[in-house]
Amino acid sequence: MLVPILLEQGYEVSVLDLFAFGETPLESVLHHPHLHVYKQDIRNIDQFSSIFSNVDVVIHLASISNDPTADLDPDLTISTNYLATTAIARLARAQEVQQFIFSSSCSVYGSSTGRLLDEFSHTGPITLYALTKLASERELLDLSSDDFRVTVLRFSTLFGLSNRMRFDLAVNAMAKNCIKGKNIIVNGEGDQYRPFIHILDAIDGILRVLRAEPAVVKGQIFNVGGDHLNFTIRGLAEEIQKCFPAVGIDYVNANSDVRSYQVRFQKFAEALNFKPTHSIADGVHEIKQAVQDGVLSDMDDAIYYNLTMMKNAYGESKESRWSVASSPKPALVSEK
Repeated sequence: MLVPILLEQGYEVSVLDLFAFGETPLESVLHHPHLHVYKQDIRNIDQFSSIFSNVDVVIHLASISNDPTADLDPDLTISTNYLATTAIARLARAQEVQQFIFSSSCSVYGSSTGRLLDEFSHTGPITLYALTKLASERELLDLSSDDFRVTVLRFSTLFGLSNRMRFDLAVNAMAKNCIKGKNIIVNGEGDQYRPFIHILDAIDGILRVLRAEPAVVKGQIFNVGGDHLNFTIRGLAEEIQKCFPAVGIDYVNANSDVRSYQVRFQKFAEALNFKPTHSIADGVHEIKQAVQDGVLSDMDDAIYYNLTMMKNAYGESKESRWSVASSPKPALVSEK
């Protein structure tokens, strides 16, 4: 979703991607004269060592995500999310890239309840995905300088309609159930907190960093989201239920997921005048409209689920229970 916007705004863009989910998300711009596409695994850094020639900015989004998917093959996750990420940053710095924007996650806060967490709060990742994000943050920030400006963006859990649609994220998964006429499923009491952000607001955050004065963003960590978009999973279900009055909420099973973090976003709002403009209801309604318009057909297709796609690629036998995010069966409601 970011690439077409960058092209529309006049940037020349190079995309390095394995395209494990196909090239369809970029099909509208694949022949754009200012787009250069490199189909490659980011772990094979020796095969694209010249890609950063004449590049000013690297926006690093690539990783194995979400938590259950990252647990599937820990070695692959570490080599992709941490080793390749830090190797790419060092190469970019050596080739005189000026700015490096890293997509991290609020999941680095782990399980912290009872208070709002800002960028100075204690981090305590309890999943492999979150651990690799935090480890990468620390090494990248050590590389930051006046000539190589690193900015870490800790994103809230994404939601909303995308060219590379996902239904393994909490808002989208609940919306899918409602659209199909099913009740929303909440495991346990749903007391754990998550912050959320619409994908277009996340892109707006990236663009603001891209255009910011260097002194404002150099070597900085920013939580990206909105204070009003912190919800418990139960509260999120109730918010989405408002869009589908005929749908109920089913509370099932005991909840073994202790990930919970309520996040403060004041720093990013003040530094870059950032404020999310899309509500949970906005995301739900656009997904519903896309289904009605035939843009989204089979919402159970494997292409919309990272964990399923990874299993298809590597086999069911790869499934592990490395962290609290893993379970022997796919979760009915999945969070980032």
